[in-house]
Amino acid sequence: MRTRCTLLGLLFLLLSARVQANTGVFEGYVFLNINNAGTNTYDLNPSTQTTSYDFVGPSLGTVVQGRPLVFVGGQLKTFKNGGCNVLNAHLYYRVYLTSGGTPGAFTQVNLPYDRELTNPGDQQWSQFNNAADVAAGLAPGTYTLEVYGDSDYNQCGFGTEYYSNNNNNYKGSFTVAPGPLPVELASFEAARQSADAALKWATASEKNNQGFDVQVSTNGQDFRSLGFVAGAGSSVAAHRYFFLDAEKGKAGRRYYRLRQQDADGTATYSPVRTVAFGEAATLSAAPQPFATELAITLRATQAQTGALLLLTDAAGRRVLARSLDLTVGINHLVLSDLDAVPAGLYVLQVALAGQPLRLRLVKQ
Repeated sequence: MRTRCTLLGLLFLLLSARVQANTGVFEGYVFLNINNAGTNTYDLNPSTQTTSYDFVGPSLGTVVQGRPLVFVGGQLKTFKNGGCNVLNAHLYYRVYLTSGGTPGAFTQVNLPYDRELTNPGDQQWSQFNNAADVAAGLAPGTYTLEVYGDSDYNQCGFGTEYYSNNNNNYKGSFTVAPGPLPVELASFEAARQSADAALKWATASEKNNQGFDVQVSTNGQDFRSLGFVAGAGSSVAAHRYFFLDAEKGKAGRRYYRLRQQDADGTATYSPVRTVAFGEAATLSAAPQPFATELAITLRATQAQTGALLLLTDAAGRRVLARSLDLTVGINHLVLSDLDAVPAGLYVLQVALAGQPLRLRLVKQ
């Protein structure tokens, strides 16, 4: 009888020890936001594959210098048996060069109590708003992000339960790529919008960007400013911009570009985009040089009443003026009272739908 009691006592002790040893952390995750692309959940245990992303094994991806890799937080799930009580939960991380790097101290992230899980005794501890950028200040290269977790207990005969990968910390890797240019232009488009041109462009990142001088040309070589759009300054977030070319009398092909200007005055130019507006308004005259008569041809892109035709001398003095009613297309006019005009250099000018046209002439 004594032997039987002794055996029963040993069995009870073994079972009790097993129950105590079964208390601990059974699942863990980390939350990372890479390149401001949104928070993803990474499974610390590669054998469970309970999310779309494994922390151990595949690379975590590439971080562009100047953009963040934020350790948003993480989650540990714990269980307890009998009189064991879970007191808290933590994650620890550190970053170092994968090849030749010297690991430093771990940074602790507290995981507040989240909720009770379905299975009695199971608990969840979570942190969702840690703001540490673990890639800040890192030079280009490949880095290791090393992580482990723990949780403290009482009434179980031991104090702390570590959560690791078979007694090894969990390790993921990521690459830091050289940073973008001061302004990284992601797209630039120009399209006709009725009688106007709509210009749209976007940046992936900006550094000290004062803004964009929107420029136009009618021959693809001589550009002038249409307006200025302020930039975002310095930002690693995407930004979108819009400008409407609403100038009157647009015709023919117009060429557009952006002159991006930094705060220090440095400027770079975008690729050129074109928009077609149909036939351009034109002004021509014959013969050249003229004597007593001048035949003028005007191509108008829209009907116009009271268009003012001027002939001025080299000093800008008005020599002759005519008010014209124009139809769309070709319009002809003959000036036959020019015999009294002195010989010399003259300018013939007219504004068609707001577009100024000028022609140099010589009177013999």
